[in-house]
Amino acid sequence: KEGMYTTYNYPVVTASGYTICLTVTDNDGLTDTACKLITLSGSIGEGIAFTRAMYLACGDGFRVSTDGMFTWNEDTRSGGTACIADPFNAWYGYFGTQGGEIWKTIDALESLAEQQYDTGSKITSLWIDPIFNHRDYPDAAYVYAGCENGTFYKSTDSGLNFSLRHTFDSEVTAIKSDARNYNRILITAGGSLYQTLDGGFSWGDLATLADQGVTMNDMSYQFFTQIIVAMTRND
Repeated sequence: KEGMYTTYNYPVVTASGYTICLTVTDNDGLTDTACKLITLSGSIGEGIAFTRAMYLACGDGFRVSTDGMFTWNEDTRSGGTACIADPFNAWYGYFGTQGGEIWKTIDALESLAEQQYDTGSKITSLWIDPIFNHRDYPDAAYVYAGCENGTFYKSTDSGLNFSLRHTFDSEVTAIKSDARNYNRILITAGGSLYQTLDGGFSWGDLATLADQGVTMNDMSYQFFTQIIVAMTRND
């Protein structure tokens, strides 16, 4: 399927037990799914990213495969809770941990990852901006991190430094940014969908279901159709 999907139409990755299924949608709207059974120690369902490489944030560490999941590079020094791979340079990726640490790899874990920052709260979501990416801006990529305590962090120097941009009332469960406007960032936290148009300094509600006892657990955003899909849970 390589080359049949548009630049920002990322493959969707799901996990069930120890089977990982990759579903790719091509330009005609047709989908194709392939599944592969793998064996790993730890939970593979806690954090998954896919872009020319498979990144896993497992309960006992970080793993990356660059050969179709036949072999894996691993770093088991810290348990993972979230991960993200750069959509334009899959050698670059980030992992979040239960303790709030953000780790970075520049070679798909051919060597051990380096700890970049400690937020002090469990990392629940990571995102790399598709405009300021590591291919085009190797020293100035934009990286975002959301935490269990509602804090949102942003890096504008490829993860070297992170700054606190906002604190939400609930856990940050998903982060997305607009591929046409790097100042527009979308976040789900608690039962609300938030938007910023100035890079994270000020925020407003796009939608809220909190009064109905609904929590937004994840989000998908397609910038060229402006369709936002949220996965929710009714408490």
